[in-house]
Amino acid sequence: MSRRANMLIVDAQVMLARRGNIAVKASALRCYSTESYPFPGLHAHIRRVYDAFGSRRIFRGTDWTRLPCPWRQAVTLFTEELPWLSGEDKEWIMGRAICEWLGWKTGFSVRSTSASSPSVGSISA
Repeated sequence: MSRRANMLIVDAQVMLARRGNIAVKASALRCYSTESYPFPGLHAHIRRVYDAFGSRRIFRGTDWTRLPCPWRQAVTLFTEELPWLSGEDKEWIMGRAICEWLGWKTGFSVRSTSASSPSVGSISA
């Protein structure tokens, strides 16, 4: 997808951010980039959506059925490649936000994705 088309999509999303009952699912983002990991051309678009919605209204997903990159890259894009996201932001985006949006009572923590700790997130009751 062209940069111009990406901008139009993000522009439309950002306009909706003023409505508190609207959230954004950030999934299959790799499909909107011709660059290789860590998809640097997407970072500014993700930042615009983050600035508009905040971490409590962004739900990370993969859309695994059409993802043209390894699942791990779709996860680490958020957990390791966006330095402006705080640990708390990552916790919200990686699962806490959708759980709260749906009213699920859970504990959620984002752990390191290093080789010594391969789990990237866990939800526990």
